[in-house]
Amino acid sequence: MHDASKEPLQSAIPRLTPSPIIETTWAFAQSCILLAAIELDLFTLIAQGSNSPEMLAHHAEVSENALRRLLAALSVMGFLQRDGDDYTLSPLSERFLVRS
Repeated sequence: MHDASKEPLQSAIPRLTPSPIIETTWAFAQSCILLAAIELDLFTLIAQGSNSPEMLAHHAEVSENALRRLLAALSVMGFLQRDGDDYTLSPLSERFLVRS
C-alpha cells in the first residue's frame, strides 16, 4: 500500500550523487596534465615558435602521438588554442606559464 505521508519527507532528503568524487578525480587529472606540460616546457617552446605537434614532439623528445593527446587536453582546459594542426598560447599561459 502507498503511504502518501512519507512523500514530502523523501523529497526533502538531498539525493546523493558521485559528483564530488568525479570532480576530485578530474581535478587530479587536470593537475597532472598541466604539470606534464610544464615539465616538458611546452609553453615556452610554443612561445618560441614551435607550435605544431611534430615540432613540439621533436624538441621535447617525446612521442608525437602522446603529445597530441596532451595538447588536445591542454586546449580543452583553456591553456592552449588550436588553429588547424597548430597550437598557440592562451593569454593566461602566455602571461604565467612561459619561462623568461
